[in-house]
Amino acid sequence: MSDAEVLDGGITGMKAEPASQQTLEHFYPTLQAAAAGVGAAIAPYAVVRADLERGQLVAPFGFVPDGTSYHLLSRRSLEQDGRVRGLTAWLRAETSRLENGS
Repeated sequence: MSDAEVLDGGITGMKAEPASQQTLEHFYPTLQAAAAGVGAAIAPYAVVRADLERGQLVAPFGFVPDGTSYHLLSRRSLEQDGRVRGLTAWLRAETSRLENGS
């Protein structure tokens, strides 16, 4: 979904009218701008969780599942590389922790 579709209420059903628009190359500068009060940003929950907990950002529309996902890619399989197994176990534990809100 494009930024324009999101602003037009494509996910939340609530239309947002930008006063002006600026596109940044990565979402980290966008989040910094939002935290500074310069505008709004769209980001994954896992990336902004700490900022939300500290009160630096708020999520006025909450978080809406959009069907996207992350995939772990490696040259070697879990069976071939203990480091990949360890990373996979850690990622699963962190994902579970985030989903459970702890």
